[in-house]
Amino acid sequence: SSSSSSSASSTESLRVSAASASSSAACSFLATTGKARPASSSSSSSSSSSGPSALPPMDPPAAGEPDAGALVTRLWDSCAVTGRLCWSARDIVAACAENVEWEDLSFSSKPIVGRAAVFAHLAARQRRDEACGSRLVVERACDGRTAAGFTWHRSNDGGDVGLRGTTFVEVDGDGRVVYVREIAEPLFKPGGGTARLLRAVAKPPAAPPAPLGDARHQPASASDLVAYLWLEVQGAADFRAEAARYFDKDIVYQDLNFDLPFVGLEHVASFLEEFDIPGLTFVPDRISDGEESCCFTWEVDLGVEGAARVKGVSFYECESIPGMIERRGEDGVVSQVKGKEVRVTYVRDIPESTLKPPPLQALAAAIKPDLRTFKPLLREQQAVAESCSVNAMACRTSTGDMRPDDKKLRG
Repeated sequence: SSSSSSSASSTESLRVSAASASSSAACSFLATTGKARPASSSSSSSSSSSGPSALPPMDPPAAGEPDAGALVTRLWDSCAVTGRLCWSARDIVAACAENVEWEDLSFSSKPIVGRAAVFAHLAARQRRDEACGSRLVVERACDGRTAAGFTWHRSNDGGDVGLRGTTFVEVDGDGRVVYVREIAEPLFKPGGGTARLLRAVAKPPAAPPAPLGDARHQPASASDLVAYLWLEVQGAADFRAEAARYFDKDIVYQDLNFDLPFVGLEHVASFLEEFDIPGLTFVPDRISDGEESCCFTWEVDLGVEGAARVKGVSFYECESIPGMIERRGEDGVVSQVKGKEVRVTYVRDIPESTLKPPPLQALAAAIKPDLRTFKPLLREQQAVAESCSVNAMACRTSTGDMRPDDKKLRG
């Protein structure tokens, strides 16, 4: 953001001072998104930070069809069932293809290519996080055969909520990780300033958009819905109205350029209107194939030749509601049939920061290396309640908590 850029030089000075002030800060001064401390040495799946630094051998190919969702659970979330929160650089790289491409967009604009380079990057991160007592809490993870993803936040022994992020994972036909994109949230929150900036620089199309017309259809899964909204409906004159059909009335929408989430259909509709900018196109790149939730990568096209495209990652959680849905026959006639309607209940969007590593993230890492935020953040339930209060809206429950049946939200 422009405000973050203008303060880069002073922030860098503060960062250096803070890093030299304490050894605990120095241990993670150059860390980026960071993840978690692995399980204790008694865990057979994790290696100690003092263990061998040789590149681990590659895991054998998957037996049967690949399952990216199960792999994500094994590599990043398997310890949640035992009360430990862990990951291991060796385990992750053992599950990678030789030509793996890893985009850590809080670290560099250039991808890290190859198992050896990815191992060096993750092993250094693991050592820093072990030294600082940092953990990774997986909040939501999506299913998917060829690709999956998860939302997360950093934490510590006290259970505080720190820097939040999202990771997208794609596997090849052997079930090995072939591509990853991860992004942590910006600590400077430009809020509505982002829309004003984009509106000023985007180039509107020569002709006004046409209505969607007969192109409407009923998505059957979370990944179908994402593809429908952003590859088919986007750009139509009635895009916002069509998108709103698939948002739950109690949707929680986290655009991490903002301090608080948008809660409820009315609030989210206002947000979408603000970012419905002529000439701006949200271009999906890789879309996971999940049934219940979907993680996907994207970039923003401003319609200006030669303009840089900002990359990002999003996570959509959905639920299927039985009822009457529309079906269009081959003759074009629309009829009502029994089926399941897919509705979005939760969204997290994160764009990459222009400066890498982001200066405020680097400063927070020096001051509070376990969380990488200047102070603990609100838990999601608290943020939902705060958003409802600020906007004088009703929360999902009287206390602002998530629904009791929302089993995927932890920590």
